[in-house]
Amino acid sequence: MTVCRRTALLAAPALMLSAGAHTEETFPSRPIRMIVPFPPGGPLDRIGRPLAEAMRTTLGQPIVFENRAGANGIIGTQVVATAAPDGYTLLITTGSFVGNMLFSPVPLPYDPARDLQPVTLV
Repeated sequence: MTVCRRTALLAAPALMLSAGAHTEETFPSRPIRMIVPFPPGGPLDRIGRPLAEAMRTTLGQPIVFENRAGANGIIGTQVVATAAPDGYTLLITTGSFVGNMLFSPVPLPYDPARDLQPVTLV
């Protein structure tokens, strides 16, 4: 085996690994959903819609703002908790999130510690 061929064989795994890095998509590469677990027109709309617009400008991707009201925020929160954990579905909520964990008379359909990850305070 010649030196050139041996070098090529040794370099092949490194080249294959680096090729994968070049084919990965950058985040975000598609629209992001922002779920508000309350009806339109409330305080979270007044905060969330300008935030979504600023995110759209900064990230260069549309932010789909969805109101998913019901059950004191549990329905919209469940939508986010069961979404793919890929960063493309966000929840903007209130203190009722903690209240639901502590005082809900029925078990929540999601585990807040396991199914949701905090990103930031607004």
